[in-house]
Amino acid sequence: MITSSATGPKFSDAVAGYFAAKQRHPDTALIGQSEHLYRITFRLFEQFARDPPVAAIDRDVADAFLEAIKKLPANWGKSKNAREKTLAEVLEQSGNAETFISNKTVNRHISALSSLFKWLQRNRAKFNFKGDNPFSNQSRDEASTGATRWLPYTIEELNRLFAGEPPSELRWIMFVALFTGMRLNEICQLHKDDVRREEGIWYLNVGNEYEGQRIKSEAGFRRIPIHSELLKAGLVDYQKSLANGQLWPGLKPGGPDRKLSWYVTRQFTTYRRKVGITRARVNFHSLRKNVLTCLDNADSVSQADVAAIVGHERGFTFGRYSEGKGLRALQQIVERVKYTGLRLSGSDA
Repeated sequence: MITSSATGPKFSDAVAGYFAAKQRHPDTALIGQSEHLYRITFRLFEQFARDPPVAAIDRDVADAFLEAIKKLPANWGKSKNAREKTLAEVLEQSGNAETFISNKTVNRHISALSSLFKWLQRNRAKFNFKGDNPFSNQSRDEASTGATRWLPYTIEELNRLFAGEPPSELRWIMFVALFTGMRLNEICQLHKDDVRREEGIWYLNVGNEYEGQRIKSEAGFRRIPIHSELLKAGLVDYQKSLANGQLWPGLKPGGPDRKLSWYVTRQFTTYRRKVGITRARVNFHSLRKNVLTCLDNADSVSQADVAAIVGHERGFTFGRYSEGKGLRALQQIVERVKYTGLRLSGSDA
């Protein structure tokens, strides 16, 4: 496969230099899941090409690698044992696979390798790299957004979720998601003191004041008034009963990013299937979709209003020049989230 007689620094040397340069500055550092995924990609390529000199890597090598990884089983990345195997071992055992990794996943590998070779182009002399980026313009066509996006739950499905008996903290986390539209990790990392009161209004503070809290973007920092259904269910009383610390003290971190949502994702999937919800394109994120759908269908609720609740960018003008609506106005927006026919604790919401 490598036909060039080129010598010089190897691919693994370039990877080490790339990570050292990236991690030197917090604005460019790859951390947690991002770093983990990049390292998987680089390991796959290093194994496939047998750690060649950087100068020997050209378009033909890149094409051969991308053709090879297309044959990885769709669930390959979910198996710890598979990730410990070499690429050759996984490919050898994938002959009976019914589905393979998507073009979206292939494009993620392309993006990581293209980033590395862009960096190499800026450091040509040190690594004896004289060619073009072999992974540029290699992206594969992906399925349309409509075919892959998550869907909201039906009322019948929501009733199944809340009629069952999930672990107590999972039930609260589902409940909060359904009436705030918060992302799963935002909910899981809430601190007891993120439940606050101002102007007589209880709200959830979504921020990074406490250890381990991370917010996806600047728009993610926000205050969400607590919906009357959550107050009725006793969320504030639950919060007051806790010692200082996490709002959900039973959660444990997991995964490459050590996120508190790591195990909750799996716990929810198991529970969802247990209550008979197995259709495609629904998961925990679908609860956020339910909130977005409610607000989208509500009269006199603008896109900027929705964005302020769910943590989306509100647009250049609002995002740059407006401090946003006050709690009382936000409370009126939150209360527009209603689910006709939803049964919670034996009563209709």
